Amino acid sequence: MAETLQGRRVAILATDGVERVELEKPREALEQAGAQTEVLSIHGGEIQARENDLDAAGTFTVDGLVAEASSTRMSWWTGT
Repeated sequence: MAETLQGRRVAILATDGVERVELEKPREALEQAGAQTEVLSIHGGEIQARENDLDAAGTFTVDGLVAEASSTRMSWWTGT
């Protein structure tokens, strides 16, 4: 599967409360396949991740806002 998504930009839609592993694992797989990923959310800055829906598990930097996203900018869309 290596490089099957080479040159593609993929939006990962997430917000506060995202399960850390549910963002990290798909992102890792996409990047290993050659995609460039961006985390989009409903607010800028950082989003708070969770582990087991209860425990704080760090943050992810938001690369862009959903409201400003354009399908011409991204090759594929994925949501978490």
